[in-house]
Amino acid sequence: MVKLPADDKLLEAIGNNSVSYIDIFSLGHPFKSLYAVYALQEYLDSWRPRATAPGEGKLRQPDEESNYRSASLLRALSLVVRAISDPQIVAQCSNEELRIELSSALVALFASLLKGILGSQIWVFMSR
Repeated sequence: MVKLPADDKLLEAIGNNSVSYIDIFSLGHPFKSLYAVYALQEYLDSWRPRATAPGEGKLRQPDEESNYRSASLLRALSLVVRAISDPQIVAQCSNEELRIELSSALVALFASLLKGILGSQIWVFMSR
């Protein structure tokens, strides 16, 4: 499942602040929730610098890149914290193994987000 690219509709939903975490981590569908964790990781990778169009070779401006990265991190953190805080997200799993898998994936993503946020704070501090 994680070999497939994340669904564009899911990535758009993740980026839309008006979409609830319940819509991202579908209650009653633990495999969709695991896929959402994967999609969130892919969403976060989307802020890496890329050329704007073939042949142009331009990258996003540093301030724009930083703002986009910060917004992406905060949105992902908001979704993950809400999912971890909601006992129904993990309780939806049909067996203990799946509960452990989903819980572990959410906590690993949370740790990764904290590391990213701390890393960006260190970058801002060092660039001054």
